[in-house]
Parts: sequence; C-alpha cells; structure tokens
Amino acid sequence: MKSTRSVAHNTRWSAQRAMRIMLFAILAGAMSSGAQADDRGHKDRGGDRDRQSHERHEQRFLDARHHHNRYYPTPGYVVRTLPPQRIVAVHRGAHFYFFDGAWFRADGRYFIAVAAPIGIAIHVLPRFYTRLWIGGVPYYYANSVYYVQSPQGYVVTQPPTGQAIVEAPADSSGGATDEIIEQPADAQVSQAPADLYVYPARGQSQQRLDTDRNECHAWAVAKAGYDPNHASTGFQIGQKRLDYDRAIGACLEGRGYTVK
Repeated sequence: MKSTRSVAHNTRWSAQRAMRIMLFAILAGAMSSGAQADDRGHKDRGGDRDRQSHERHEQRFLDARHHHNRYYPTPGYVVRTLPPQRIVAVHRGAHFYFFDGAWFRADGRYFIAVAAPIGIAIHVLPRFYTRLWIGGVPYYYANSVYYVQSPQGYVVTQPPTGQAIVEAPADSSGGATDEIIEQPADAQVSQAPADLYVYPARGQSQQRLDTDRNECHAWAVAKAGYDPNHASTGFQIGQKRLDYDRAIGACLEGRGYTVK
C-alpha cells in the first residue's frame, strides 16, 4: 500500500510540475508577443511622424522670386480651419479667404489653397511682401502674386513685364527698407522727351514741335521737381517720374499734340 501511495503522489507532483511549466511558457510567450507588438507600435508611430513631417514639407513651397524667400502653402493644400484674422474677399460672386499671403477657397468643411484671381482686391497687404518698381510703377509681391494700389485697395494684377528694381523684402508693419538689392544694368530711366510719342494733330512743323517739346519739358521739370535727363536710377524717382510724364503730356496736348 505504501508503494502505491508513493507512486500516486509522484504522479500528481509530476502533473502539477508539467502544468506549471506549461503556464510559464504561455506567460512568457504572451509577454514576448506584447513586447514585439509594442515595438512595432513605436516603429509605426515613428513612421507616422516621419510621413507627417514629409507631408508638411511637401505642402509648402519656397517662393524665392524677387528675393522674397518665404514659404507658402502649395496650391491644392487642404486645411480644416483658418484663423479668425482671415480676410474674406468676394470676386465675381465667389468667396475667397486670405491669410498671411495665402489665398483659399471653401470646399465643404475645409479650405483649399488656390491661386489668387486677377482683379480681386484686399484692403491690406500681406504681412510680408517685396516691393518692386517696373516702369516707375510700384508693385507689391508675395506668394507668386503681384498687387497694385488702387482706390479699391490692393488689387491682384497680371505679372508685369520689363526690368524690375527690387527693394529688400519687408513686412506690412512698417519694416520696409530703402535698400535696393537687385538693379539690372539696363534699368536706367530713359530721357522723357525721347520716349514720348507726339503727333502734330494741327499740322505743326518739326521745328515747331522741337520748340514746344523743349518748352514743355522745362515746364514739367519745374512742376514735378524732377528732370529725367539728370535722374539716377532707383525706386525713389518712381512717383516723380509719373508726375513729370503727366505734366509734359498735359502741356503738349494743350498745344495741339496727341501724346501717347
């Protein structure tokens, strides 16, 4: 009997030991799987962060034209909300949203970055802009858009042609500087009497035309305080040049010439 009880005891002990070993193996496997899953989770989250960083980079472009050198949303980029400081502008019945130099259109609950339509106007310039002068006219540039000032505000216009004199980029809070950082060699202002098209509408002779041009030139110089024959280049002369052109044109037209 004693031997039988001993065998039974040993059998139970062996079964219990096997059960403990099996439970230990199951627990160890579960912990290992959890660790691997957690590791994969970390890697996935890291990959998500990398992808998001890459997407953010792809959703912006560097506008380096005219030494502007600022980043803007790529056209087609979608955002959920825009800041309260956004400006709403209506053009041909369509609503556009302007913020920090970028233009958006509403699409359901989202906003999509778009190109600014020609002719739309806003009452303030972008916070950062580059001012340039072409043909004596000031343009304000930001995010591939050119603005000109008008009674309606700052109007989006077609890209101007011609040589440009570019000022250092500035912000609309008053940080503009007078430094010219780009000035083409052939941007010298031409002499005004030579670049006017004057037609003798009353049959005036060439001698009479020369006399009238010289006299009107002297009057326009006195009126505008600017002589294009002795002017240096630079954006400072832009407004005076416009005043001079208007003055000499008015003088010649008053003497019976057609001026273009």
